[in-house]
Amino acid sequence: MSKIFNEILHEWVDIPEKPKRIASLSSSVTEILVELGLMEKLVGVTYWCSPYLKGVEKPAFASVDKADYKRLEKIKPDIILTTSGIHRNLALELHSKGYNVFPIPLANNLFEIISNVLIIGTLVDKQREARELATKLSIEIETSMVDVRFEERPRVYTEIWPQKFSITFGGLAFINDLIYVAGGYNVFSEKPLTYFTADFNEVAALNPDLMIFIFENPREMREVDISSLVDIRAWRNVKAVKRGKIVTALQRNLPLTHSGPSFVKTIKLLHARFEELGFFGK
Repeated sequence: MSKIFNEILHEWVDIPEKPKRIASLSSSVTEILVELGLMEKLVGVTYWCSPYLKGVEKPAFASVDKADYKRLEKIKPDIILTTSGIHRNLALELHSKGYNVFPIPLANNLFEIISNVLIIGTLVDKQREARELATKLSIEIETSMVDVRFEERPRVYTEIWPQKFSITFGGLAFINDLIYVAGGYNVFSEKPLTYFTADFNEVAALNPDLMIFIFENPREMREVDISSLVDIRAWRNVKAVKRGKIVTALQRNLPLTHSGPSFVKTIKLLHARFEELGFFGK
């Protein structure tokens, strides 16, 4: 057992040298663990991890802010991995109850996703495999980069969970990188922020070429009428609206908020949407 200081918890955390039972509070962490060949040692996940388990069922022991402690006692993890993002408070709670929790830094760009692969690989005794995955992802970022002049890039406004939270992001969110590598430009790229609530008047003033709305589930997507949303927010004169350049998608089909190794596929999906809408002279 090693002790490692975690800056997010501001505490020393006990790390098993060769963990045999690993739990994950994050879908991105879960995907990394699976890619490192640790499916058999993964004994607990959250309800959002299933798309990254390759059809294998694993016990779910937590939601965004609550853990099922009866299930947690059954799975008895050696270590619980999470991120410093949405599960931070739950990680602190688990740590206070004596569980070995190690939050991984929330990725602010694509290269920090790769850095997290290396961190997780070291924690779970898979450093060689992590190095191989990190190298592969670094090469794929380079080969996926769309070579297009700045003037030709569509200026993109993206909103996550419309009406419910209306979250967008600045230059310190990895989604900002996703859009750039795919050939676009986030209209809030120059803001030194991660995620924040959009100012609809500012969005109108920025006059984006393209608007993307991401929904968590089909029910939410059905309940939001984009045309009414545009009217309420006084966006009728926005270029994207006037030209019909609006994309609505479920998170599972266009996983912009997922910071795992499959971000490479997301870049390709995003670039394909840009081309379908006639950008880059197509």
